[in-house]
Amino acid sequence: MQFSFENNIEDIIALTSYQMNTNPTFIKRRKWNLIGSPLFLLLAFIVYAALAGKPAFAIGGVIGAIFSFGWSWKAYRNYPRKAVEQALKNKPQTEVFCRHTITITSDGFEEKTTESQSFLTWKAIVDIAFTPEYIFVFNTPATAHVIPLRELGEAQFQQVGIEIRKYIRA
Repeated sequence: MQFSFENNIEDIIALTSYQMNTNPTFIKRRKWNLIGSPLFLLLAFIVYAALAGKPAFAIGGVIGAIFSFGWSWKAYRNYPRKAVEQALKNKPQTEVFCRHTITITSDGFEEKTTESQSFLTWKAIVDIAFTPEYIFVFNTPATAHVIPLRELGEAQFQQVGIEIRKYIRA
């Protein structure tokens, strides 16, 4: 099976988001920053308000906890885009944003662009992730071929998924 597509910045942001959202360390840190830190702040202010006999500090704790949660939520939501945009600003990736031709055979996964060519046997592939909008074929734990639904259309995207699954189960 052979198909072609072009990646855009949204595809790289999706890969970054996927990697962050499946990393146990990142998930743990995000939970602490979104839930643990605001609750700790709230508890500290409530205890201080009770000990000092000043209920206004409890109100300040509630406001501080809400602000802490909101700020962290916004930061975590925007981080993948900011990280990718900053990385691309420092080092433009012409090899990423070009036409990719993928060939899937029983031997492996081949990618060709105007500047490069690579071949991975199925055993050399580190991981494959399927999401509703993307297929990520990881050639290292940090890098992947990003196959977007947007470029292939629903029918071909599903067929690519079936084809890949056929060989990774073999």
